[in-house]
Amino acid sequence: PVDAAPFPNSYTVSELRNHIDRVLRSQLAGDVWVRGVVASEIKRYAWGSYFDLSDEDDRQNLHFSVEARSHQLALVEAKLKQLGVADRLEKDLPVFFLVQVGLSVKYTVNVRLTLVDILPEYTQSRIRNQREITLDRLKEEGILDNQKKLRLPGLLDHIGIITSSQGTSVQDIMAALLPFEKAYNFYFIDSRMEGARAVESVMRSIDFLELGVGVTLDAIVVARGGGSEQSLAVFNDYRLCRRICLATVPVLTAIGHEKDLSAAELCSHLTPTPSTPSGIGKFLHDRALALRQQLSGVVSNLISYVARVREGEMARIRGFARNIPVMARQALKFRERVFVDMVRRFHQSASFLVLDRERQVAEKLRSVSLRNRKELDFQHRRLSEMSAGLLSRSRMAARRRKLELGKTISRLDFLKRSRQNRMQRAELSLLGGNILNLARKKMRDEEKGLDGHLRLTQASAPDTILKKGFTMTLGRDGRVIKTDGAFRSVGRARLKFFDGVSAIVREEES
Repeated sequence: PVDAAPFPNSYTVSELRNHIDRVLRSQLAGDVWVRGVVASEIKRYAWGSYFDLSDEDDRQNLHFSVEARSHQLALVEAKLKQLGVADRLEKDLPVFFLVQVGLSVKYTVNVRLTLVDILPEYTQSRIRNQREITLDRLKEEGILDNQKKLRLPGLLDHIGIITSSQGTSVQDIMAALLPFEKAYNFYFIDSRMEGARAVESVMRSIDFLELGVGVTLDAIVVARGGGSEQSLAVFNDYRLCRRICLATVPVLTAIGHEKDLSAAELCSHLTPTPSTPSGIGKFLHDRALALRQQLSGVVSNLISYVARVREGEMARIRGFARNIPVMARQALKFRERVFVDMVRRFHQSASFLVLDRERQVAEKLRSVSLRNRKELDFQHRRLSEMSAGLLSRSRMAARRRKLELGKTISRLDFLKRSRQNRMQRAELSLLGGNILNLARKKMRDEEKGLDGHLRLTQASAPDTILKKGFTMTLGRDGRVIKTDGAFRSVGRARLKFFDGVSAIVREEES
């Protein structure tokens, strides 16, 4: 062995580590409260877990390693879950920890924080404060109420749905929409709805629905089922809320449970009551039902109007048909009087002309010689024959005019209006029958859809699933264990089969 006496005072590596640890514990006596953000995924083991804790200011590239024993981690996560903040510790979660400060004992010597307790109210206030910050920024930009200014069409047809295919939001919407699920054309976009990449995923989905579907959408629905405040915190993100405000299509939101209220819901065009996927389905159901009732009222008013017009037209036709014979007789009498007056005036004119010629002839007879008397007699006879011919032609013309008037009256069709009325009545009866047939066909289609959903519901029943070869793991309280973390927290459990229940014991990994 080398004698160390001639050398300066020194420590071995383990002695230096222990000395620094004693100094830290003496200067930071007891436990210390520290604020930060979970910066890594939680590495979980049977005896404990590890994760990194970074500064609240993301510009500070600093972090501590945190160690959490299994019972301490279970206590912390129970407090978060009891307050409804988060189901468990997750990355990007703002936290207020009570820790012990010390040095690690393995590998590289560094300062390590040992988790003791948590203030879940701090995490809750940080998440809710983010919502207020986002709303204030949007209000300062003057775009917070942009969506409220858009008009939702009266007849909704093409609707885009943004949600995760792993959740039950689509099933909840369709279940509440029955039996009007076929009244709309839906365009589903699978998107991440929680986690670090959820904001960009939802924004890309809105961009695609606005520009890339190929049809003009009437509305976009952003749906997400219930969860902890941490899992719903992405809907308080400023970038996502700003994208919703600047959307040119009305955005309807249904996020979380009815008690949850995010910034995205406050800046969207409409959030139904309740503000859940089932609530948006009920909103669309009520809208389709109101439209159908309005359409039925319009059809009824149209049928009543056509019936009133028909009755009025029939009354007018009947009145006109009654007046036609009287009008025809009056017109015939008027024309006959005119013709008689014309013949009388013509006869008088002819008589005056004959008398005037006779006078002239008499005067000339007195003035001419006897040798011209024969010629004058000949002219007188010709004049008399001309007068008789004129009178005969006038009488023939009168008889011919009277015959033409009789033929005109005989050709009048007084039943034409009646035939047209019968044709219109047949067309109305045919239209009413077609409407009734369409209504019956629609009812048969709706009944088939209800039968299909009933069979689907029966196929999804737990007993039916168990018959297919699945089992359910039950805890001591008889509730289903859904996660690996929950299964690790119990020592004994039960397996439920279709035909019975068996007890199992969980073995700890060494």
